[in-house]
Amino acid sequence: MNWRSRFSNMANELEQHPQVALLNYHTFPPLEDDQFDFLEKKHHLKIPDSIRDFYSQTNGLQLRWNFPNKDNASPNQNGKTILSWDFFQKETRWEDGSIMLLPLEMALERKVFDAFSQNYNMIFTFGKFNLTVSEDDEFSNDFLTTDFESYLEFLIAGYGLTTRRSFFYGKNKTTTNIIDLKIAAHAEPDIFTPESFWIFGKKLNLDQALLKDIFPLADQVRFFENKINRNGLRQMAQNDSSISQKQLDEIIEKHHQFLMQGGHGGEWKVIEVRGIVTAFYDCQNEVKEGKQAIFERKNISLISFEKIELPYANFCAAFAEGANFSNANFEKSLFTDAFLEGANFSESDFSEVDFSRSDLRNANFQNTDLTGADFENCNLEGADFREAKLGKSRFVGAWGIKKNCI
Repeated sequence: MNWRSRFSNMANELEQHPQVALLNYHTFPPLEDDQFDFLEKKHHLKIPDSIRDFYSQTNGLQLRWNFPNKDNASPNQNGKTILSWDFFQKETRWEDGSIMLLPLEMALERKVFDAFSQNYNMIFTFGKFNLTVSEDDEFSNDFLTTDFESYLEFLIAGYGLTTRRSFFYGKNKTTTNIIDLKIAAHAEPDIFTPESFWIFGKKLNLDQALLKDIFPLADQVRFFENKINRNGLRQMAQNDSSISQKQLDEIIEKHHQFLMQGGHGGEWKVIEVRGIVTAFYDCQNEVKEGKQAIFERKNISLISFEKIELPYANFCAAFAEGANFSNANFEKSLFTDAFLEGANFSESDFSEVDFSRSDLRNANFQNTDLTGADFENCNLEGADFREAKLGKSRFVGAWGIKKNCI
C-alpha cells in the first residue's frame, strides 16, 4: 500500500479547499530493514508487516489543518515548519484536523502511535499491536480497539478530523449491540475498517463539516455493521397493498383512543433480523382501548397525512415517496429506514422523531419543528431545511446536506 502517496493526496485536497487552512504537512526519511531489526531486538518484539509497510515509506507523519473561520485560531501557525515531536505535550491545541504519527522508535518507547490532541492519544499494546484512544496512556473500557492498517484508513477517510477519533471509537448503544466489547491487550481488535469500509456517506465531506454548528455531528460517523437489506425492505413496502382514506380514518380514530388511554410516553426500539428491521414500542401503561397506528413496511405513498395528528405512530420502513405530511403533528413518531424521497413535511411538528437510515432526498422540511430529531445515516441530498427548527437534532453520518437549503 502506498501510504505516503495517499496521505500526500489528502494533504493536497486540504490545501486546495477554499475554506481550509493547511497548517503543516510533512513526511520523513523511511526506515531501512536493519533499523527495523534493531528495534525488534531492542524491544523484544515482532513488528507487524502493516507497521513495517508504513514506516518503510515515512518514519512518522505530521498534518494539521483548520477551518479558518473559527473563533479560536490555532497557535503556532508558523507557516509549514516541522513541529517538535513533543509539541503535543507543551501547547494548547485548537486544530480541527491533526495527525501526529510518531517516529517508530519514539512510538515504541511511549506506546503511542498518534499524539493527535492535548487530551487524547492513539496508543497500542505490544503483542498484537491493538490500537485504542486513550486519555492517560492506558487502555480504557470507554473505547474500542482497532488495528494499525484500519486506523490509517480511518485517518484518510476523515482527513484527520480530531473529534472523529473519540466519537468513532467510543462505545455507544449501536456498537454495544453488534460487537463484543471486552478489551484485552492480546485479544483480536474490536473493529476492522479496511479501505472498502469507507464507502460514500462514511467519508468526511469537508463542505458538510463546515455546517456542523447548524447540523450537529454532521461531521461524525459511527462504526456500524449495517446488514439491513434496503432493496428487500423497499420491495416489501412498495408491493404492500395501499391503505385507503377510509382505512386511514379508522386507524387515526383508534390511535387517538390508544393515546387517551395512556399510550403516550413510551420508548421505541428497533432491531434487525436477517436484514429486515422491526420496531417495538415499550409503553409502561397497559392500554386496553384503541390501537396504536402502525404503518411499518406499508405503502402509504398515495394517501395524504396533511393536517393529521399522529404522535407516537410507527412508520418504520414505510414506503411514502412523495407523501404529504404537511401541517401535521407526528411528534415522537418513528420513521427509521423509511423511503421518503420527495415527501413534504413542511409546517409540521416532527420533534423527537427518529429518521435514522431513511431516504430523505428532496424532502421538504421548511418551517418544520425538528427539535431533537435524529437523522443518523440519512440521505439528505436536496432536502430543504429552510426556517426549520433544528435545536438538539442529530446528523451523525448523514450526507447530502447543502448550505443553500438551510
